Amino acid sequence: PIQPAPETIGATVVLGDSLVGETIELPGDVDEFQLSIPVVQYVNVVVERNTTPIGTLSLVLDGTQTFPLDVGWSNPRGSAVFLLPAGNYRLRVDGSLGGPVAYFGPYRVYLYPIDASPENGPATIAIGDTVTNEEIAPPGDLDLFSFSGSEGQVLNAMLQGTGPSPGSGGFVLSVLVPGAPVPLATVFSPLSAPALSSNQTRRFILPHDGVYHLAIVSGNSGTVGGVEGPYSFAVVSLGTMPEVAPQMIALGDSIGTEIIDFLGDVDEFILQAAPGTEVQVFFTKIGGGGSGVSFHLDVYQPGTLTLIRRAASAGGGQVTGTFAMPVGGEVRLWVFEPRFDSDPSTAFHETGPYSLWVVPINRAPESVSPTVVVGDTISGERIDFVGDIDEFTFAGTAGNSVTAYFQVPFGTIPFGDIVLEVFPPGGTSPLGSVSANNPTPTLKTLSTGVMVLPTTGDYLVRVMGPDSHRGAGEYRFLLE
Repeated sequence: PIQPAPETIGATVVLGDSLVGETIELPGDVDEFQLSIPVVQYVNVVVERNTTPIGTLSLVLDGTQTFPLDVGWSNPRGSAVFLLPAGNYRLRVDGSLGGPVAYFGPYRVYLYPIDASPENGPATIAIGDTVTNEEIAPPGDLDLFSFSGSEGQVLNAMLQGTGPSPGSGGFVLSVLVPGAPVPLATVFSPLSAPALSSNQTRRFILPHDGVYHLAIVSGNSGTVGGVEGPYSFAVVSLGTMPEVAPQMIALGDSIGTEIIDFLGDVDEFILQAAPGTEVQVFFTKIGGGGSGVSFHLDVYQPGTLTLIRRAASAGGGQVTGTFAMPVGGEVRLWVFEPRFDSDPSTAFHETGPYSLWVVPINRAPESVSPTVVVGDTISGERIDFVGDIDEFTFAGTAGNSVTAYFQVPFGTIPFGDIVLEVFPPGGTSPLGSVSANNPTPTLKTLSTGVMVLPTTGDYLVRVMGPDSHRGAGEYRFLLE
């Protein structure tokens, strides 16, 4: 008959015990142990067995729940870390499960409690710190660190296994946002790496002020028993200063000499102008070979990740769209490739040059007087670029009727109409509007229709694209 009691060692065990010196003596034999867990605990169970006999050795943890921990052919093999509620459990070592041939022979079982605290140093670190003399031990161990950061900080984390030889497997560092379902970034290091800089997360950006976590674990979550050992890591700031062009830029400046120098690079420019000044920024990723990878130019409020406007270019010219300079008169312009995922091997794809041009919006027409009278034909003026606006005024008398005729004699570029709108004094809703994108036979082909002026005063005529991303070119209009 099968006797479930172990033959050599005691049947009562606790977390931290090593069950050494027992044997599955014949096919079908089992050994049962009683395990008491006083409080909820993360656990990893590692089993070693003789590799010579055929058959599968299994370990079953049976209590309020059942955990099948298949050992298979690996030697040693871990369960992977799991959460074990408080309670009393029966731990059964069984050579008759999981295969047609029963295992018999010697085995060892190691019951490892997993504690998230680092073994040798403080759990709280600062950006810029390099942590050494830490280790993943026992198998399946987790070391959890925390650091404080600010919204918009641009960081990089590095991980180095410092064991004597690479071995098989390694460690994984994950940067975690509390409550977020996926890490900001991860990086893997073998058990022995040549330098701290050998394995990097590459750039990640903190989404808000607060506390962040760094989790360091074995790369197999404890399923292979021998993956443990010492490591070092660091969390450092990445510089955002452009390498060639000046960081401080002004209205009218253009940048054509700057490059995204390395995967994950960020170039930050600072634009200062009077609050309320309207601005359009043109942006082009130069080259790219049709890869489809975009560089972004993001316009942010100072000291935050509050996005004002964005231009994304995969090779063609793009614009941010018009924006007004905020109170304080400063914005940040970031040029970068967006991070694709948390894996450093696939997070970024390209480096290369780009250009940008910062254009102030002047609402006064460039070639003619901004003051017109009914009966005038306005010619020789143009919307010079997407986002440009021309405004005119004319004196009107309540009860009079006015029609605005509109023409784009050479069409518009790029796609999109040019729109003419007429506003009453102090009004925000137009009395009438007309748009055009193709040449018409005569100036009077397109019109606002008849507008009856509701009050006496100065009326506004505004000419612009349908939005600040479309529509530019020469135009004519007649007030009659």
